[in-house]
Amino acid sequence: MLKESNIDRLHMNTGRRRSAASTWQSVARRHHGRYRLGLFLLAALLLLPLYSAQAAIFGGYSEYYIPGPEDEIWNIQVDIDNQAGAPLYLDNTADRMHSIISITASGNNTTVYYDHWENGYGFDPNDPENTYDEKFTLQAGEFLNLENRVGNPAELVPVTARPATRTELYYDGADRFYVAGNSVAVSRTLWPGDPVVLTTFALSWEVYPIKPFLTEYTIPVGEDLDASKGYEDFEQTYVLVMSTEDNNQVQIDEPDGGGGYGAVDQIDTLDRGQTTTRYHIDAGTRIISQKPVQVQFIVANSRGHFEMRGYVAVPDNLWDNEYYNPVNGDGSGGGYDTDLYIYNPNLAPIIVTYEDSSGSGVFSVPSRETLAYSDAAAANRFVPSGSAVYLKSDDVFWAIGSGDTESTSMDWGVYAFTGQPVDR
Repeated sequence: MLKESNIDRLHMNTGRRRSAASTWQSVARRHHGRYRLGLFLLAALLLLPLYSAQAAIFGGYSEYYIPGPEDEIWNIQVDIDNQAGAPLYLDNTADRMHSIISITASGNNTTVYYDHWENGYGFDPNDPENTYDEKFTLQAGEFLNLENRVGNPAELVPVTARPATRTELYYDGADRFYVAGNSVAVSRTLWPGDPVVLTTFALSWEVYPIKPFLTEYTIPVGEDLDASKGYEDFEQTYVLVMSTEDNNQVQIDEPDGGGGYGAVDQIDTLDRGQTTTRYHIDAGTRIISQKPVQVQFIVANSRGHFEMRGYVAVPDNLWDNEYYNPVNGDGSGGGYDTDLYIYNPNLAPIIVTYEDSSGSGVFSVPSRETLAYSDAAAANRFVPSGSAVYLKSDDVFWAIGSGDTESTSMDWGVYAFTGQPVDR
C-alpha cells in the first residue's frame, strides 16, 4: 500500500468534453489574434490528446515538421471505412482533406518562420529574413490557426499521391516551420473535406519539435490485442514514420508471435519530410532508423466506420518507470469510460503499483505484453469518475489510454505522463 496518495497531486477536470469533430466545426478559416489565457486553455482541453507539446527555447530556433500527409491519412481512413462494410462513407464522397495547424505562443515576440514542402524546403536559419515562405510574429497567448480556405472545397488539400513538388501551397502534412523567441504549443487536426458528416473522421495530434526525436520506437498496442484479449479499440492499427533528415533508412519490424523478432518486415529510405506507413500491425512493433524520426500511430474499430484514436509515439529511451494519468471517465462501464494500457518492453515480467480514488494495489505485466487497467489481472476497473491514476514499477514501461473506450461517441487518445520534460 502507498503511504500517501499520489493522485491528490493532480487537479481533475470532471466536466464532459465535446468530441474533436464537433469542436472543429466551429473553427473559422484562419485566425491570428490575441485571446485570454482561459480561452486558450479551453481550446487545448478540446484537442486530442489533452496536452500539447511544448519546446523550451532559450535561444536560436526550434524546428517542427507537420506529421500525417493528407494522402496517407486518407488511405488509412478509407481502409478503416472499408473494414466496416456498406454503406461506405468515404466511397468517392471526398477527394480533399480539411487541415488545421494551430500554433500558440507562450511569450511575447515569438516568431514563426513557415516553410512549405511544395516548393522545396528553402528556409535557412542563417538567413531567415530572405528564405521563409511566410512569417508570423505572436505575442503571449496569441495563436495561429493555419487553415486552407473554408467554404471552397477546391482549395482544401488534395489526397491524390503527392508529387515531388507542387505549384499550389497548402497548410498540410510535411510542411515545416521554425520558431524563435519563446516556447509554443502545436497541434495538427484534419478530416475529409466533404460532406460535413465526414468531420466524424477527425484526427488530431500534438506536434513536437524535432529535438527529442530519436531512432528507436516501440508501438505498445496492435491488432493481436483485439484477437487474443478482446481489446477492441485496437482492431485496426496503423503506424506512420516521418524522417527529419535526408537518406534515412527506416526499418519496421513486427514481433514474430513468440516473444521475439524475426526478419525485418519493411525497410524504406526516406528524405526529410517523407513518410512511410505500415497497416495492420501487432503490439510490440519496432521502428529503428539510422537518423531521427517522428512516429505516430492510429488505432480504430470498424463498429461505426469512424471510431479511431491518434497517438504520438515516445522514443524508447524516454520511457520511464512512473506515470500519472490525469484523464478520468464515467468509470461505470456504461459509457464514456477511460481505460489504460500498460506495455512491458522488458525480457522479464514487471510488477506495477497502481492507485486511484477507489484504492490501490499491484499487478504483474508479462514480458513484452500489454495489459489493460480494466483487465481482471490488473486493477479490474476503468478509471473511476473524477479520479487520476498513478502507476509505478521498478522497471521502465509505457502507458497509453482510450477515452470513451470501445465506443464511437467520444473516442480519443490518452497519454500517461511522467512529469519529465519532453526535451530532456
